[in-house]
Formats: sequence, structure tokens, C-alpha cells
Amino acid sequence: MKKLSILLGLLLLTAAVYLFTHRTPGAAPSAHKLRLVTSGYVPYTLTKQLTGDSAEVLMLLPPGAEPHAFEPTPGALVALNQADAFIYISDELEPWAADLARAAGPDTRVLQLAKSFPDTGDPHVWMDLQKAGLLVYQISALLSELAPEQRSVTDK
Repeated sequence: MKKLSILLGLLLLTAAVYLFTHRTPGAAPSAHKLRLVTSGYVPYTLTKQLTGDSAEVLMLLPPGAEPHAFEPTPGALVALNQADAFIYISDELEPWAADLARAAGPDTRVLQLAKSFPDTGDPHVWMDLQKAGLLVYQISALLSELAPEQRSVTDK
């Protein structure tokens, strides 16, 4: 059963990366690059792998900072208000992110990745391969909504 869960997680991760990185040939480029703000390393890495150079991805948490006790700067709020989306793990892991999410601009989409895993007991949801695949899927779905012209040709 554990091997099946790992295999499913790998398949979800691979499918999500494939769907977002294989663009429709001849698709019109978007008017602007997506601006995506992430809380820390995990959502940044997943988002950057999915978008490549097609989006501007910013990580709020500086290297070496503690995600549980980080204090955002005023610049973080400015970046967030100019972003198309804010992606973070959870209110439990990053309590400061909830305040930022509430302060996001009206046009900024907010994606709390761990919200789909109630009562996990551990905020480090990306450590479970199956859950990591679902995190990638959630980010991929958000990106498809924000930039539908970059959806995969395999959708047809």
C-alpha cells in the first residue's frame, strides 16, 4: 500500500509538471508575466519548477530565516499587492502568512496549499510524497486559471 501511495504521488507530480511545462504551440503570449509571491522555499521551488521563465516568482522568506517566526517587511506587502497570486503552505507553519493573505490586494489570488489536508498534525505536508504531488497539482491548477493560454495541448 505504501508503494502504491509513493507511485501515485510520483505520477501526480510528473503529470502536473508535464501539463504546465508543455505549452500549446502558437499560443499567444500573455500581456504580462505572471507575478507570483511565495512564502518560503517549498512553495517557491514547486512554483518555479512549474513556471520556468514564464513567470516572475518571488520568495518572501530570506535564506536561513525561521518560517514560524518570520516578520514580513513593508516591501513584502507592496510585492504582495502587485502580485497575481500569493502561495503559502499553511497558517500553522507560517502564522504571519495569514495576515499577509488578508492584506493582499483585491486582484491577488491566495492559495493556502495545506488547506486541503485537514488535521494532519504536522505542518510539513510536503514531506509526504503523495501530498507533495497534490501541492504541485494545486499550484498547477492555479497557474492554469491565471494563464489559460499556457495550458497544455494534452487538454484537447
